[in-house]
Amino acid sequence: MFGRIFSTIAKRVASSRLLLVLIIVLQVLYLLPALKQTTMGGWQDSIASTEVESIRMYRSSQSLDLNGYPEDDAVGSWHRANDIKMARAADKLLDRWDAGDANGYFAAAAEYYQMSAKVQGYAGSVYNLDRAAFYQALADSGATQAYAVSSDAPALLYAAMGGKGLFMFPSGAMPIVYSSQGDGIYRYNSQVELLFWTVPPLAVCVLGASTQTKQRLMTQAPLGARRRMLYGAASSALLALAVLALICAPTLILQAVRAGVGDASYPVVVGSGASLVVSTVGEALLKSAVLYVLIASMFSLLAHLSASVFDSVAPAVVASLCMMALPLAPGYYGEFSSYREVAPWLPSTYLWVEYAAGSIDSAMMPGARPLLGVSFVRGCVSLGAATFALSALLALLAPAGALVSWSSRLRRAASHRTGSRDTAMDKGAASAGMAAGSSHSPSSSSRPALPTFSSLSVFASYTAALARMLLSGPALYALALIMAAALVVPAVFSVDTNVRDFSVESYKNMQLRQLYAQLESGAYAHDSDEYHMLQRQADALSGYVYSETSAKGYASLAEYERLRLEAADLPALAQNDPVGDPLRVEAKIALLEGLAASDQLELYNMSTRMPGSFYLSFVFGAAPFAFWLAPACVTALLIARHRCRGSLIQQAPVSFTVELGAGCVVASAIALAVLALVVIPGTAYATMRNGVGEMGYPVVFIQSGGVVATTVASALMSGAGVQALASAFVVVFLACIERATRSFRSVCVAAAATLALAALAANASALAPADSIASVALGWLPLTYLDVARVVGTAGYGLISGCGVSAFAACIVLAASLPVMVAAAYMVVRAQRARSLRVRDSSCVIRI
Repeated sequence: MFGRIFSTIAKRVASSRLLLVLIIVLQVLYLLPALKQTTMGGWQDSIASTEVESIRMYRSSQSLDLNGYPEDDAVGSWHRANDIKMARAADKLLDRWDAGDANGYFAAAAEYYQMSAKVQGYAGSVYNLDRAAFYQALADSGATQAYAVSSDAPALLYAAMGGKGLFMFPSGAMPIVYSSQGDGIYRYNSQVELLFWTVPPLAVCVLGASTQTKQRLMTQAPLGARRRMLYGAASSALLALAVLALICAPTLILQAVRAGVGDASYPVVVGSGASLVVSTVGEALLKSAVLYVLIASMFSLLAHLSASVFDSVAPAVVASLCMMALPLAPGYYGEFSSYREVAPWLPSTYLWVEYAAGSIDSAMMPGARPLLGVSFVRGCVSLGAATFALSALLALLAPAGALVSWSSRLRRAASHRTGSRDTAMDKGAASAGMAAGSSHSPSSSSRPALPTFSSLSVFASYTAALARMLLSGPALYALALIMAAALVVPAVFSVDTNVRDFSVESYKNMQLRQLYAQLESGAYAHDSDEYHMLQRQADALSGYVYSETSAKGYASLAEYERLRLEAADLPALAQNDPVGDPLRVEAKIALLEGLAASDQLELYNMSTRMPGSFYLSFVFGAAPFAFWLAPACVTALLIARHRCRGSLIQQAPVSFTVELGAGCVVASAIALAVLALVVIPGTAYATMRNGVGEMGYPVVFIQSGGVVATTVASALMSGAGVQALASAFVVVFLACIERATRSFRSVCVAAAATLALAALAANASALAPADSIASVALGWLPLTYLDVARVVGTAGYGLISGCGVSAFAACIVLAASLPVMVAAAYMVVRAQRARSLRVRDSSCVIRI
């Protein structure tokens, strides 16, 4: 069976004209570096002769001039000794060059560059040591040839040679391929070559997975969905590797004919942070092959998982392109990359196989790999973990992905119960059976047995059918894409974080200057309370403006704000510096005290500087609460639309409990999944750029007439829990409205009214006095807690006024409201059914 699936996918791949054109284009691009001008004159032609002549003219003993150094000076003696050592090393190098001894020259060159590093010191040590390491590796391997041009390299070395410039077009600067470092000069960006090696496998895997969609005959193969999907994934991965081999084959055959197969023991030297890793061409090619196998397997499993779950390969294409786009970011592989903390553990990093496995550098230098932590072993772990996770998900979800609709599930179950495994019952037999079931006794042997289902299986089948129906449309994907894009914007483009109340320049030029002016005005006696208060405020504020550390500065500013509260009792000072709302000042003091707890905490004046945890909490409060309830509203409305507008799911023979329960479970699960997915891009970008951040960063807001101080970690965990309950509340409420009214228009009105009333309730709760009856009543109203950000608090410096009582109270109120709404809907539906029965009975009176 594996052979049949493999041949079917192979035919599908071979029939794609677009893929054929892509393969031909890539074969030409891979061949072009081999057609460039070649030296083919031996190792001396590969090494720049100008370098040797420069050494002969300036470093050999013939050019040595020791008369410029005074003999009685220590520094002069040191320079004289170093020049003599350099001249000896240069003479040895030149002797090997003139003798044509390649391996001897490599050893002498390694010694010469090591001596140069010692003499020149730090200024030239890195370059000279790297070059010495490369020549030493050549000498140790016994190599008698060096290759500076890819067209000279034998087949194995050509395959392992990096920097071939596969996308180096002769015309102008092109996006991504050529990049500028701000000097107006566009340079070739070699990391773009990962597209050369990843696009063809992805195309093959997508074509292979497309045969597993329900429109294709492959789905009718006589084996389980799990085995069919896994066989298809393995076949697609093998074909993807075959396509890569096909792209390279013509050029490698040409180089084998021109320059031979090559020596697999030829050294490959790669920089790994501050150290160097020495391997061989054979080892580098073997590592590359292993990584390509993992990449092809990952792409294939992802494509087949998408085909199984979504009946489409489009989600897999989007996810794969996002993975490819991440390492194309400028400076991604640089030493000071913004992604350096997480990049070594991301599968995307190892899509550029040449960087991870190592390659021969045509500049006679170790291959650059400045991003510390990237290695072949870590690449295998990262890609292997992703491959294992995808295979486990595919094995788990493949059987559920075989479900097409409710009716097809019933037909399959009935066919299985009656023993028909090859073909379904034809129309005539089906109609005869149904007729027999309606007119004959239950003991009639001609009537097929009707399937019976347990309540749990009915609920599971109806839930799966409902989920499949929702996920087959574009609405949820469009919503997720829009929400994710909106949450990425603050991470890419700077957004004001409202830190004006903490500006050092503002305090220095305004408040501090005003305090000194009042002290020098003579308006207050030196022994008065006002004068002492002004002096204490000036000292505290000076401690903030001129603090040595941020922690001391925040502590000084907290003391200044505390003195402002005390000064409110002095009428003369209160007129000049009114406090306004003392509660907000207390909240500011709590925030400053939290910041003063550690020297590692800082104020983020731009959203682009925020770490991941702070950014997630910040955008949670910056976006309106309706934004976070949108997935719940949309999923509930989609279910209502299908069940009220004549969809096939409306005819499912299930009870009220199954309808309501399945609708709530599906809508809630999808809504929470959408929320979890849309926050990933922006948070991941902020994390890779600025790190995870301090989870103990203070979060302060005003709630129920008091100041609430918590941390980013606590706010995020509380927010996740309350947001899940708020989404469930909206879903259950709209589902109850839909089941009670059977009207899609009523559900739309209820959704709009819910959001509007929730906004009014949240604002009323924030403005109501803490001990008032209105505040107590609103504290028990579920709508008050739908604005989750104002219930749990979010990271920022605006010191928002929260609503409700607390996050714990929100959980209790929202959780308790769910069974109440379900019970109310059940009672309404029962009352409607009882009324319809009474109306029907009264209409059946026989008149004589």
